[in-house]
Amino acid sequence: MDKSIKPESITSIAKGTRVTADIKTDSDLRIAGMVEGDIKANGKLVLTESGRLTGTVVAQEAIIAGRFTGELRVFDQVIVKNTAVIDGFIFSKLISVEDGAEVTGIMSIGKNVDVLNAKISKNPKNPTVKKAVEKASK
Repeated sequence: MDKSIKPESITSIAKGTRVTADIKTDSDLRIAGMVEGDIKANGKLVLTESGRLTGTVVAQEAIIAGRFTGELRVFDQVIVKNTAVIDGFIFSKLISVEDGAEVTGIMSIGKNVDVLNAKISKNPKNPTVKKAVEKASK
């Protein structure tokens, strides 16, 4: 997304709202309620402290303060707040995790990560990681 183009609005799912649907938006997306489904946001995803999200997410940026379960694919940066609880896969160029956050799962982070096409491999190329995976599998 061109950084000079700002979303004209913010799509918001309020606290107390429960949604089961796939969502596609060109605007930023703020979730304070509960969402189950896949999300494609060309802007920023903000999952507030009261927010609950289960599904696959593709977004430009993400701020996670609530509970997320699933697959998170972010082109720029993921910010994990100290109130966040994440269980799943994270693919991103950058990540910051505040003290107190709970993150369980597998991450692929780095400037060369192909966010859209990255896959988790049980046969990693890095020999040190490969040994760790083999040891964990026993």
